[in-house]
Amino acid sequence: MDKLLIAIDPGFDSMKVIINGIVFKFPFNVEPTDERSFSNYIVNDDFYLYQDEELKTWRVGQYARELIFENKTETEIEKRMALFYSEDRFLSTEFDVGIKTAIALALLNFNKQNKDVPLSELLNKEMVLMITLPHAAKDKYSRTVIDTLKGSNEDFKRFNITLKEENIYTVSQTIASIIGETSDDDGNINEEKFYYLSEGPTLVIDGGYYTTGLIAISRGGSIDNSKSESNIEYTMKNINMKVANELASFRQDIRHNTFSLPRYSVV
Repeated sequence: MDKLLIAIDPGFDSMKVIINGIVFKFPFNVEPTDERSFSNYIVNDDFYLYQDEELKTWRVGQYARELIFENKTETEIEKRMALFYSEDRFLSTEFDVGIKTAIALALLNFNKQNKDVPLSELLNKEMVLMITLPHAAKDKYSRTVIDTLKGSNEDFKRFNITLKEENIYTVSQTIASIIGETSDDDGNINEEKFYYLSEGPTLVIDGGYYTTGLIAISRGGSIDNSKSESNIEYTMKNINMKVANELASFRQDIRHNTFSLPRYSVV
């Protein structure tokens, strides 16, 4: 293991991190908090309290989701969720905290599965990052994401992660999907599936929790943006909310929240 190949999918609902083929997944929520006494305290694999050098503190992961709904009005919850579940979050401090925490936690968990390699040795290996971004947002936010991650990142007081700018890449989630489907884990073309690209058009459906992307890939791998969209109606989130609404009539003691997200399309 000469280097660490790290792929990151910062989804609206969860952060997926893959290190040398091993997948880790964390709830992607970040909430500011005043819990100063728990500086850098890991509760478990996906509950985390993050504190920066200025002593500002955030809950991260499932631990943060609990805070979103604590002592909040419906209006406060809707405003907060609508901001976080939008593409503008790539410009936010919460995104900075969330993605760095996910990388650090994934490295710790990866080390647990590779105990023959000391953590200090693991962190000294060259790291290459690939971050997938929504197709419509890649060109707009790539530079910001790279600037967020490059350089020295002291996410845990116990260790420092240094990432070289030339080792950080971004890719359209759509392109990553079709390449992944038409090639093997070593990057070699899968002859049986290559016709998805060569014969097109191929419709790629990205069924996320909050959005469903519908991207048309033409023959040869080009993308026809005029025939692509991101739909917020046919999603798992809406199915869950319908179930919650049905349950509410029987269990009024269970609190549930609904809110609307703006529709956006690939342009």
